[in-house]
Amino acid sequence: MAPESSISASSTSRSGSPESSMISVPAESEQAGIVRQFVRLACHRYGCDAVTDNILLVTDEMMAAALAHVRSRTESTVEVGIIPTQRGVRIEVHDHVHDEPGGPQVRDEDQSLRIVSTLASEWGVSDESDGTVLWAEIARSGSHASV
Repeated sequence: MAPESSISASSTSRSGSPESSMISVPAESEQAGIVRQFVRLACHRYGCDAVTDNILLVTDEMMAAALAHVRSRTESTVEVGIIPTQRGVRIEVHDHVHDEPGGPQVRDEDQSLRIVSTLASEWGVSDESDGTVLWAEIARSGSHASV
């Protein structure tokens, strides 16, 4: 049996600005609708309505890379975080797999990552103690300014 989806969202930080929102879903492509709804709500919450489509597209492509990395491991989950930044949002897709150096498929010629690199002001892959994080930053204006 696959793990259940869970959502957590913090309301405000001590400074009064929004913190981050995160969802944890079973590592299955069938969860895409849940993740997309979560991303739409987070975009609205963080004032990024004008670039919601770009954020959704980047998140979809990053989820696809993470799911390919996780493959068919039973009981696997993928976490998606939306973190507000000064200029927009940072999207993080975290799987819990370490068996492949370099994390999810990160070859430059991959179509999905060309889409990410086109729409994101910055993006990359981080190896963490509990898995791999594929991340991208999207400016509120849709421009590619550094965040």
